[in-house]
Amino acid sequence: MSNKRHADRKNTLFNSKVYDVESGNLIGFTIDVSATGMRLLADRCLPEGHILDLRIELPKPVMGHDSIVLRSEVRWCTQDINPDYRAIGLSLVSPSEDIINVLEHIQQSLCFEH
Repeated sequence: MSNKRHADRKNTLFNSKVYDVESGNLIGFTIDVSATGMRLLADRCLPEGHILDLRIELPKPVMGHDSIVLRSEVRWCTQDINPDYRAIGLSLVSPSEDIINVLEHIQQSLCFEH
């Protein structure tokens, strides 16, 4: 898996729940985020190339948002260090300027360097 990221990701100080908007099912929890993508911890893989709308619950309001909804594409999925879980890499699909600003604010205030 090559690193084709366009923005640095930072580990979150929290593990926000991430839901599939269409089904309402819990997909997983955030591990790291950037303005262009994120990595989730989940109990199962999602197929590469799959596009889905996600709702992320934020640990505290960020710029007036308790949660954010964004469209993402599954880029990869691998077994996590813990064999009971999978790490899923997602890239954002045409995020709005508002979503990018929220994610950048999260990076600056609620994340730490790898």
